[in-house]
Amino acid sequence: MQVITNCDKAAVTEIAISYEDVANRLMQEYRCGDAISMDRLYTELGISLPEYGTRKEIQAAQFAVLAGIDGLRNALLVNHKVWMSNVRGYGYRLLTADEQVSDAMQQLASEMNRSMNKADSKLKNLRTGDLSTQGRSLRADAINKLNTLQHLARPVLG
Repeated sequence: MQVITNCDKAAVTEIAISYEDVANRLMQEYRCGDAISMDRLYTELGISLPEYGTRKEIQAAQFAVLAGIDGLRNALLVNHKVWMSNVRGYGYRLLTADEQVSDAMQQLASEMNRSMNKADSKLKNLRTGDLSTQGRSLRADAINKLNTLQHLARPVLG
């Protein structure tokens, strides 16, 4: 049982939700390949978005949505071995097993590339004059390790 925030109009309350129960209900009605609208997910998760409110209240509602979707995704993945992928502007889609493999690898490649690019930028864009002798050595080693990782990972991940 998880507690998530429910935002109705400008009021924020907390309700108890069992993501496993929601996942079970959805899997009785939907199959892999089917899309589920955000309205349906909001209803199942007991979330309503405010029509008006302060910035803080709207942010609380957005976090409630993210927490609810993450909880549901994890319950679907663990209990039903199904992953839910975002369909921009509509809701989420239950991926088939083949799509789930592809989605997992695309996400891994994206996150690895993002991390390697960020590390590369941090290592190359610094005040090298402020580095100690040991710091220069560590930086050179880190750049070499990162280049090796990039060389090995990018062809494999695409």
